[in-house]
Amino acid sequence: MTVTSPAREGHAPIVLLVEDAEDNREMYASYLSQFGFRVMQAANAVEALDTLTRQLPDVMVTDIALPGRDGVALCRDFRQHARLAHTPIIALTGLTLSDEEVERTLKAGSNLILFKPCLPDTLLMEIHQVLTRPARLRD
Repeated sequence: MTVTSPAREGHAPIVLLVEDAEDNREMYASYLSQFGFRVMQAANAVEALDTLTRQLPDVMVTDIALPGRDGVALCRDFRQHARLAHTPIIALTGLTLSDEEVERTLKAGSNLILFKPCLPDTLLMEIHQVLTRPARLRD
């Protein structure tokens, strides 16, 4: 894969990866790290929101089916932070979503929904796309 990670504000882009399946989380984190991304990992919405007290990500990738607060609620919570209003969110799901569920996920703040199984190459390409898209086109 020849995708390069975009430099933002003089640092390696930070991905907040929220995935309750540890194997998936580790696979995606390892792969993204190989392409120069800094990856913060969380297994649920509570952990994800806690990471925001330490570091703000350039993009969040979240599973929709999380234990406790789901990924849709996490998207809404994420958007409550003024400094993250235009930060891209990619939702991942292994679920079959109805049109209403897709609409609810997008209205909650997700910019894109990817369906599992999602190859690491595909995730990398989509992250690159949302990070290089001008902020005014992300919403």
